[in-house]
Amino acid sequence: MVGLIDIATYVPSYEVDVVGDGRSARTAASFDEDTTTMAVAAVRQLAEYSQREAATLWFATSSPAYEAKSNAVTVHAACQLRGDIGVFDQGPSVRSAFGATRAAAETAGIAAIADQWSGLPGSDDERRGADAAVAMSFGSDADSIAVIERWVSSPIEVLERWRVPGEAITHVWDERFLAESLHELTTALALDEGVAGADRIIVSSPNSRIARTMPAALGVAEVVAESADGYAGGADPWIRLQRALGTALPGSRIAIVCVADGVEVMVLRCTERIREWQLERSLQADTRARSRIDYLTYLTWRGLVTRQPPRRPDPPSPSAPPSLRSRAWKYGLVGGRCPECATLHAPPESRCRNCSASPLVPEPLARRSGRVATMTVDRLAYSLDPPTVIAVVDFDGARASFEVADGDRERISIGDEVEFSFRRLHTSDGIHNYFWKAVPRRRTIDPETEH
Repeated sequence: MVGLIDIATYVPSYEVDVVGDGRSARTAASFDEDTTTMAVAAVRQLAEYSQREAATLWFATSSPAYEAKSNAVTVHAACQLRGDIGVFDQGPSVRSAFGATRAAAETAGIAAIADQWSGLPGSDDERRGADAAVAMSFGSDADSIAVIERWVSSPIEVLERWRVPGEAITHVWDERFLAESLHELTTALALDEGVAGADRIIVSSPNSRIARTMPAALGVAEVVAESADGYAGGADPWIRLQRALGTALPGSRIAIVCVADGVEVMVLRCTERIREWQLERSLQADTRARSRIDYLTYLTWRGLVTRQPPRRPDPPSPSAPPSLRSRAWKYGLVGGRCPECATLHAPPESRCRNCSASPLVPEPLARRSGRVATMTVDRLAYSLDPPTVIAVVDFDGARASFEVADGDRERISIGDEVEFSFRRLHTSDGIHNYFWKAVPRRRTIDPETEH
């Protein structure tokens, strides 16, 4: 059987109250994040051995950063996966997430799924939506935490939601129409495929009415509800799957029913290795606090409202030749270490500045932490969220400058430890300038000492 080896999720650190009641909040990607950078963050959290052994990478999103350029190749470069694997894009639709997952399962690969789910101001999509990403690695059942027992597809051509090229917002038909049209068919298919015998069920759909009403008709003992963050588009069922796996017992069965342009039914059975995986994930828990942004800022970052831009010259667009020459540093944050005197160089150079030896040995730095040597707060630089904080980060004697990301960037100080996150510096002439930013180091939880 095909098995799920590992699964990891990424949720942005920002949230916004789109309802205005002071209590409800949905996740929101930062101004320097998009579905590509979120996918990178999710893939990087997978176990290193599963990244190393992956034969393919499939990336799906309903809101791609580029429409006529591969986004999956950028994910591949940033994650420094093997250079001989197949790398492909899927989408843009919610259903493409299942396509990427199925392709990854059949090729012992990685599926990366990310979405920025939004709609017109005041819409159900906006209120219910969330921004998030998930990554899954597949392989033989001997190494898996769950095996796929059943997978059935039933595509149905129905006009429920659509967006033509060039539009920013998705159009939605009356959700009651789809719920009533597909309820009986979906229920019958799910029951025929043994969903009723599962211990837990996940019903995921962009149609909120289906997601609310269908679980009761299937008669499964426990329903894995949407997270408090909201509905994350194509990533939604898999984010809920990770949550269900976090408390699952060996031998338990989890069913996924996704209703989007038809029906997908998937049933997994947990293996004995689930306990080991649960312990590993508990030690990697992220406890960074969320930062709340106001609604107007959210609309600005989404491109749904035009505000007075920063009164600064527009940043220059990236150039293809230097980006290609420095791709290991720009996309993978790969430095160079001297083979003779062990001096680390960041970025890498043609020869060692200390002893002139060459060539340098590539040394990946993206998974390492660094320490802030000095910093500055720039209130004049072009930014959608000023001020821009620049930190000179020291790691093992090599120093390089990085922007500091996320809401607590002004509270960073000299001596603080930082890690690195793949982000978008700016977009100019339709070209996204991707690089790495420094973020405060995550604090991990030890379940035996944390109270």
